[in-house]
Amino acid sequence: MSATCPNGILANADVSGIGIRVSFYVTTLLTALIPSTPYTDPLLGALFTNASINGLGLLITAIVQTSQNGLSLYHALFVQHLLFFLGVGVAPAGKYKLNSLRAGMLLVTQFAVLIAYLGWSLYLWTHTKSFGSQPGCNDQVKYVFFFVTVRATVPWLRIVWMISLIGGCIGLFTGLVVYVIVYTCFKTAATRGEHPMMTMQGAGEEQASSRGFYFSLGLLLPAVYSVVTAELLACPDFFAKRNTIVQPGEGAWTFGQILSLVMIISSLNEVLHFVLSLFSPRHDSDSDSGLGEVEGSPSRGRPRTRNGGFCLGPAKTSRIARSCRRSAELAHSVLSEALPAEGAVRL
Repeated sequence: MSATCPNGILANADVSGIGIRVSFYVTTLLTALIPSTPYTDPLLGALFTNASINGLGLLITAIVQTSQNGLSLYHALFVQHLLFFLGVGVAPAGKYKLNSLRAGMLLVTQFAVLIAYLGWSLYLWTHTKSFGSQPGCNDQVKYVFFFVTVRATVPWLRIVWMISLIGGCIGLFTGLVVYVIVYTCFKTAATRGEHPMMTMQGAGEEQASSRGFYFSLGLLLPAVYSVVTAELLACPDFFAKRNTIVQPGEGAWTFGQILSLVMIISSLNEVLHFVLSLFSPRHDSDSDSGLGEVEGSPSRGRPRTRNGGFCLGPAKTSRIARSCRRSAELAHSVLSEALPAEGAVRL
């Protein structure tokens, strides 16, 4: 404590409590530990979507709290740290047909979200001395930069972050321009009947496995770093004394912490269904169980009913029905000629 910060920073468990951190750790490590393969791509897509939506909610909350002057520098730095590794976005989880309307909507929304994050982060680092609800405590807030504890208001740290964020804005605008140019070129080529992507398909398939390995490794290292540094920020007694000016109460189980833990169910549910899908249908039924196989599942080239008996597909059933009608008509004509009129058999 000091004369400018006599009572310390007020605790805010809804921002940096244990429930928030556990939710962040689980989401981050799941997306990093699961390898990127054609079979796991749907799972990773769902996990990334959940993570980005959670990050978007955290970003909107931080922006609103900042506008109301209700967020301290310590908690704002913690949120910015989480979002830097968690990511933000509004991409849909479902796989829908991509057209010009969807492409434009995805581009605009993702661009707006990233600009909001970069703008808020840039505002945070340019106003570290006067940011938040308790500016008198800002000089005592500690930040962990590559496992080194430094004051959050030191000039060189602000310069490093400002250069990085400004570079991110420039890269984002450059990427937007390049994307629009490439999309326009490909769309023009498609209208002319050309297929510029056909020559690149083989190379992409050959490099799929190596790309998946390096992609997973590139996610794992930052994920581990983000988890460790987040704990260093949040726990004042973790390896060293830091941020001891935060008042007790960060470990209280508040509404926001419980909600964050419940939100993990969405990601864990995706993982559960993915694991269950690894089991083949033939492992789900045995000939001795009496349950039979699922209707429509292959068994020696022929589908079975739920009782274990063979069933006929729609095409084969219609052919048999037509054959039966022809046989009945033929039998009726033969019997009509062979029998007397009064004894004719009506079919």
